[in-house]
Amino acid sequence: MDKKKIWNIVKLIFKLCLTTLLIWFVFQKINYEQVKSVFRRSDPLFIFFAWVFLFLSQIVSSWRLMGFLHAGGIPISFRSNLRLYFLGLFYNNFLPGGIGGDGYKIYLLRNTYKKPVKSIFLSIILDRVSGLWAICVIGSLFLWLLQVWFISNYSLLFIIVLISVFYYILIRYFLPGYADYFLTGHLKAVVAQSLQVLSIVMILLSQHFTGSFTPYLFSFLLSSIAAAVPVSIGGAGIREYVMLNVATVLPIDVPLAVFMTLTFYILSLLISAPGLWYVWKKSHEEDHPG
Repeated sequence: MDKKKIWNIVKLIFKLCLTTLLIWFVFQKINYEQVKSVFRRSDPLFIFFAWVFLFLSQIVSSWRLMGFLHAGGIPISFRSNLRLYFLGLFYNNFLPGGIGGDGYKIYLLRNTYKKPVKSIFLSIILDRVSGLWAICVIGSLFLWLLQVWFISNYSLLFIIVLISVFYYILIRYFLPGYADYFLTGHLKAVVAQSLQVLSIVMILLSQHFTGSFTPYLFSFLLSSIAAAVPVSIGGAGIREYVMLNVATVLPIDVPLAVFMTLTFYILSLLISAPGLWYVWKKSHEEDHPG
């Protein structure tokens, strides 16, 4: 067995162990029966709406990625890009070891379009960064709504604008080919992330929630940043761990928060499952090229 395969196995074992450890730790701190009762009383209609908003967010995210790929000189069609995007989702959620979703995208795009790996890599990285930027911007709005005493309205706005301008200058100066797509790509990122926030709202409404949404939405965005680090399986365990810790400083019901993140994870799995069809189709095409 070569070193690459050994490393892939090590990564998979690490992710499985960390995910299991985090989930075990979270359930040591909360009442399992309370979480189970929350699941039982959820309204399936609102869960369906949550799935719809999450699915739409993935469509917009795919559209955003296509724009970055076009800016990098990769002339991919919307249909092919959508297929590629769901392939990546499937690899991240169901095949967490090995090459990973983004790595598989780079591999397929390189083989299909014969473009430099650097251009493909930059397109995918900038797509990721735009998503994180959108999370930070929307999260800052919720942070302001939380009325944190040490952050004033104007200082928060100034920081967001300053970072965004500096970010744009870096793109314009070092990666001018992507600068023209900067505004459009980042607006799509805001739309995609807003749809995910609406998905969380629907999950909370499935519990007939009538309290303040702001602490839950801010915590969800904070957990999304943590889940972006690829050290667990699809972010499972990390989101719940973040929620558990945020609950010590914000008014959050922990069983409800865990229900919220676990439901979001399950819906994400359901949405990425169609990628299995594309994986099978890809392997069938390779086995029967004629």
